[in-house]
Amino acid sequence: MGRFLVPRAVALLGQLASRVPGLKVPGRLAGQNARAMPGRTAVTTSALLIGVTLVSTMTMGAMTAQHSLSEELAERNPIDASLDVASESVEQMAEDSSIVERHQVLPGAEASIDAAELDGNSVEGRVVFAEDSVISEVARSESVFQDQNSGETFALIATDLIQDRMVESAEVTLTPGGNAANGSSEAGTTVRAVPASWVPADTVVLPEAMVEAGESWAFEDSAGITVMRTAESASMGDINRLGSEAEAFAGEVSLDAATERAVYAQVIDTVLVIVLVLLAASVLVSVVGVSNTLALSVLERRREAALLRAMGMTRGSVGALVTLEALLMAGVALVLGSGLGAFFAWGGVSSLVAAEGITMTLSVPWDRMGLIWAATLVAAALASFLPARALSRTPPAAGLSAQ
Repeated sequence: MGRFLVPRAVALLGQLASRVPGLKVPGRLAGQNARAMPGRTAVTTSALLIGVTLVSTMTMGAMTAQHSLSEELAERNPIDASLDVASESVEQMAEDSSIVERHQVLPGAEASIDAAELDGNSVEGRVVFAEDSVISEVARSESVFQDQNSGETFALIATDLIQDRMVESAEVTLTPGGNAANGSSEAGTTVRAVPASWVPADTVVLPEAMVEAGESWAFEDSAGITVMRTAESASMGDINRLGSEAEAFAGEVSLDAATERAVYAQVIDTVLVIVLVLLAASVLVSVVGVSNTLALSVLERRREAALLRAMGMTRGSVGALVTLEALLMAGVALVLGSGLGAFFAWGGVSSLVAAEGITMTLSVPWDRMGLIWAATLVAAALASFLPARALSRTPPAAGLSAQ
């Protein structure tokens, strides 16, 4: 298959290259040489193909895994960071931070919180109002207050208010300003609430759909909380610095989602760097193989080079012919290797992260793939330098007289 497909692919690229001004003759000759020596072309290209496939697989696989994990984390915890206070100082800190992309204030009001999970005790806390247009600015998921399976809307409650960690939701009664025991005459509102790690202590967050116009909630920014969305590229060091800055203004700072995302990204990037360093050795060996194959071909093509020189081709054009052959073989290896790498990356990550509810979508890091392509083409050109120089310096008379 390689002897059939690869030489024809190189010849096709040679025809395309011949349409570039200045490469008409070298492009056609390079393509013809590839088909004339199918075995040599297939072996040389296959060595590069293996290296490119391995590097592409790991690069795209790491990005796919990171993207899929990020989406799963966004569903589980859609708010990257939260502070239990809202003030001008906190807002200024968020605006000055290099990793905070967006931030919003969710107004709050004092309230009494009653639930069966609280062992019959009433907790004096607060209710925070999350308007749809406001929460959507910072949330990474559209279903912050909605069950994806049933479509039911729920409130969010601080995890410290749920004694039993196995409880997935609780019926909570919220009374504005307090309860009857401390003089409140307001009737309580009962809602279903789900624990969320980003909700501050003694706090319940109500979505807009659960707040009726007639209810007497006096929501104010001064009693609210601040929620933030951090940059995808934020490292653990960036998250720790943000936490240190926020602690100066807030009693409670939650960075669980941002920290978890940064940890996964750091682990994946570390493993990727180690693997790519090891794979770089295989690519280097492949490039050396290209250089050796071209060097051997120079000995076989001295008469060809001499004949081309005698027909008027310049030394530069003869040297460019060898370089172009190396670039064409590298181009075929890159196209086929990238395609195979994308398939193996998607299949590999899908088999490793085979969980219900997780949709695996291939993610291509175009910047990293661009670097791989550029590095491979440059390496192929450098590998052809000495063989091209040797062939271009063959004297016509000596080459034609060689047996």
